[in-house]
Amino acid sequence: SHELKTPLAGLSLLAETLQSTIKDDPEQAAKFVDRLSTEVSRLGDLTNDLLTLSRMEEPQPAPGAESTPFDLSALVEQTADELQAQAEAKQHQLVVETMDQVVMQGDGVALRTLTRNLLENAIRYTEPGGLIELRLKTETSSDGRQWAVLSVSDNGVGIPLADQQRVFERFYRVDKARSRETGGTGLGLSIVRHAAERHGGSVQLKSTVGVGSVFTVRLPLS
Repeated sequence: SHELKTPLAGLSLLAETLQSTIKDDPEQAAKFVDRLSTEVSRLGDLTNDLLTLSRMEEPQPAPGAESTPFDLSALVEQTADELQAQAEAKQHQLVVETMDQVVMQGDGVALRTLTRNLLENAIRYTEPGGLIELRLKTETSSDGRQWAVLSVSDNGVGIPLADQQRVFERFYRVDKARSRETGGTGLGLSIVRHAAERHGGSVQLKSTVGVGSVFTVRLPLS
């Protein structure tokens, strides 16, 4: 509720200010229009993330529902391609290493969102000129099960140890001021966790302040 009220209050204030300045100070009014547009975009992102998270938190669908065979490797590569321009805008080097084909059964839309959120998080919280690496491989556990292992690493600001267990909570922010500046909704990593768990998988974080972070998602293939 608070997260929705904050941008709405900002929109209301900007609209009132714009109304009073549009005639007397067109230049200042133009700046308020830009800020208004930013707040509308932020509210749209927040709404979309809330809807996505709500879907992820629903009881597990019946067997076969929302479950289709797809190539996880192709999905990961396509998602990285979509974010290449965003990475280049911050002078990041985005390195992608995947296998030829990793076929799994599941919700492709959810796993595309998972991949996108991890990449956007790395792009957002890495200083310009950083290195972001996306890797996908498979491994076999001691019980013979096959797993897809997706990792996203960066050399960004890192996350303090005290915050690492909480970053997957909805609306939790390590640095609230920085999150608002970079445009995060506070829901991206919560969506990642729910998407992984919905597929019987998990997500882990290793991070060192000033060095960077590595998020690793493990998903069962069989």
